[in-house]
Amino acid sequence: MPFSKWFFSVFFQKKMDIYDIVFNSLLSILFVSLALIILFGKGDKLIAGYNSANEEERCKYDIRRLRMVTGVALILVAAEIWIMSVVGDDVGGIVITIIASLFVAIVAVILANTWCKRK
Repeated sequence: MPFSKWFFSVFFQKKMDIYDIVFNSLLSILFVSLALIILFGKGDKLIAGYNSANEEERCKYDIRRLRMVTGVALILVAAEIWIMSVVGDDVGGIVITIIASLFVAIVAVILANTWCKRK
């Protein structure tokens, strides 16, 4: 058996066991909980950058829109983590999930710096 075939059979054919699924589900629940805290307006201190900004910088952003962008991004990342637990160790599924997570992060940063700014 060639090395490459052996490598992929050993490291990428393992199916996720119940502990991995439970851990990913709990992590997803944590992210959804944080998203709900932010969406209900009680977690402004959890938004990166907004917490450390001075009052002048905070006035430049519409906090309701910023909460919405941050909360929806957290919910999408939680869904991706949960989907990754369902997909298991399938290489294609993991790659697609990582690409989707990067896409969500990039879109959230762009929206936070354009749509959420006051004009």
